[in-house]
Amino acid sequence: MKKPAIKKPLQPLLLNDWLTGALYGSRKNKSHYGYCIHGDESIESIAKKLAGQRIKKDESYCYEKELDWKKLAQFNYGTSDPSEINWYLSNFNGCRNTDSSGNNFILSSNDTNPFLWIPVSNTAFAGKTGTSLKIVVDTSDITSVFFEDENSKKIDIIEKNAYVFLIIETRNAIGNKIDIDLSDMKTEFKHNGNLLDNSILHDLEITSDKMKLKLEIPDGGR
Repeated sequence: MKKPAIKKPLQPLLLNDWLTGALYGSRKNKSHYGYCIHGDESIESIAKKLAGQRIKKDESYCYEKELDWKKLAQFNYGTSDPSEINWYLSNFNGCRNTDSSGNNFILSSNDTNPFLWIPVSNTAFAGKTGTSLKIVVDTSDITSVFFEDENSKKIDIIEKNAYVFLIIETRNAIGNKIDIDLSDMKTEFKHNGNLLDNSILHDLEITSDKMKLKLEIPDGGR
């Protein structure tokens, strides 16, 4: 039977740091969540399944949208070298099962440590539509993001509006810079007269605990 190629990294991570999540910053920032393995799963299948999905235990967060096996391996083990990944899967997770090719270990619910850390981002939801606004920043200081109309009434659906106001409520975040991805809203926006590149507000500086940004909609929300 073919055995996976295994190579010990020159400077391997410490098992206890990986087990406790100490490699990924303060737990307060919720930059990561532990995902428990169900049955037999590969790093690639886990990345495909979770990318961009809301976290059921805390729906104000989602797993990172641009997640693939290389990014997930780098996040957990600091490498995308398959033979080094096999070393970590064997020594950190206790994997013994392999994929159909026999080249790679796969994770199993029967492993010694059957979980992986998954990078997450803050997420706010636009209400009844279920459309998400992905906040590209690893901090729990953003408490709410939503739209209002010109009468300061919260709106769930952008429909035939010439402009809307984006409300960003934060806590202890003044001075931080964030990106706000509005591309899932399926409409274009202008801020300060400039069309947003890919519908993303880049490097927005938090100047108060509650910010109100006027966004023009070139097509009137149609």
